[in-house]
Amino acid sequence: MATKGEYIYIDTSEERTRMQFYFADVTSVNFDATMGALGKMNSVRTALNALTLLNEVSVQATIVAHSAAAVSPNNADAQREYGVKLFWTDNVTHDVGSTFISGVDSSFRPTAGDKVDLTMTEWAALVTAIQTHCVSKAGNAITVTHGVVTGRRR
Repeated sequence: MATKGEYIYIDTSEERTRMQFYFADVTSVNFDATMGALGKMNSVRTALNALTLLNEVSVQATIVAHSAAAVSPNNADAQREYGVKLFWTDNVTHDVGSTFISGVDSSFRPTAGDKVDLTMTEWAALVTAIQTHCVSKAGNAITVTHGVVTGRRR
């Protein structure tokens, strides 16, 4: 699979736009040649900046670590709108971040109220994985603080 490079720019009305290109898979062998300051992605970035009047916001790469066939679930409750927003705090800057977990099974959502019990085995496993392997935008360790049910409800 290819690696997607996204070049995000902003215009005078503060609207953002994305320009996407695909690159050969990034591996430990070709990482610098693709992602580095003199790499392929930067060459495209330089060429785009020479052509556009827009201001660059960011350049991002998406590397597919796993893919599966896109098969719709049979469960009627398998809706992206049913979800939980997880919040965390940067352990150094104390900035707060969050992410939305889509399609959460109703058995893992509270029956009353909006606050999720993060000590439940399945939630605790996710919290442990996030706190062990993920960092804040600043690159610091994070602590998951709470989860709140958001979106549509039945």
